[in-house]
Amino acid sequence: MPQTVEHQFERMTVGMVLDRAFRLYSQNFPLMFGITAVLNVPLLIVTAWPLLMVIVGSRPSIVAAATVSLGLTGLALLIIYPLVTAAITKAVSDRYLGNAVTVQSALKEAWASVGTLLLTQFVVGVMVAVGFLLLFVPGILWTLSYALVPSVVMLEASDRRNMHMNRSEIRRRSWELVRGNRGKVFVVLMVFVLMQICLSTGATWIAGMGLDSTSDVGSSIESIIRQVIAIVISPLQTIAITLLYYDFRIRKEGFDLEMLSQAIGGPTVNA
Repeated sequence: MPQTVEHQFERMTVGMVLDRAFRLYSQNFPLMFGITAVLNVPLLIVTAWPLLMVIVGSRPSIVAAATVSLGLTGLALLIIYPLVTAAITKAVSDRYLGNAVTVQSALKEAWASVGTLLLTQFVVGVMVAVGFLLLFVPGILWTLSYALVPSVVMLEASDRRNMHMNRSEIRRRSWELVRGNRGKVFVVLMVFVLMQICLSTGATWIAGMGLDSTSDVGSSIESIIRQVIAIVISPLQTIAITLLYYDFRIRKEGFDLEMLSQAIGGPTVNA
C-alpha cells in the first residue's frame, strides 16, 4: 500500500532542498543506506584484501594488489556507481511520492535501466572531460546541465510511455530542466563536495594520530575510511539531486498541480 506523502509539492529553496534531503535520508536510513551498502560493502571488503594480508603477516605482491585495485575501480565506475545512483533515485522518488519501495524493488528497477544510464553518463563524462580541457568553464556548465540525467533515466525514460527516449533526448531533457537553475545545482553539489572533503580530512587526521600514514597499513586504512565516508554520504547527494528534479518540474511544468489532480481524481492540469 502506498505510504503517506511526507512532503508537500512546492517550490523549494536551496535550504529546503538540503533540509528535506537530510530528513528523507534520516527517516529512511535503512532503505537508502541498505541500497548503497549491499553493493559497496562487498567491494570494500575485497578492496581491503591487501591490508588484511599484511595484518595476518602475508604480504601480497604489488602486482596482484595493483591488479585487484584497478579491476575494482573499473567495476565501481562502470556498474556499481550507476546502479546505486539509479536505485537510490528510484527509492527516494517513491518515498517522496508516497509509494511503497524496498531495497530489492529499487535495485530491480535500477538494473533494468542501468544500461541506458551507463551509456548516457559515459557520453556526458566524455563531454564534460572535453569541456574541462576547453578553458574549464564549459566542463562546469555541462556538469551542472546534465546533473539530472539519472533522474530523467529512472523517472521518465524507464516509464513505458517514454520508452522512445534516446540518449540525446535524455541529455536534452536534463539540460532543459536545469536551464536557469544552474546556480542552484552548483550550490547543492558544492555542499556535498565540501562535506565529503571535510569529513574525509577529519577522519584521516584522527586515524593518522595513531598510525603512520606513510606505511602500507596506515595508507590503506585511510583509503578505507575515505571509501566508507563516500558510501555514507553518496545517498545524500543523490537524494538532493532527485529533489531538485521535482523542484524544477514544479517550477516549469506545474508538477504539483498534476499530482494534486491525480490525488482528487481529476484531469491532469498542465502548466
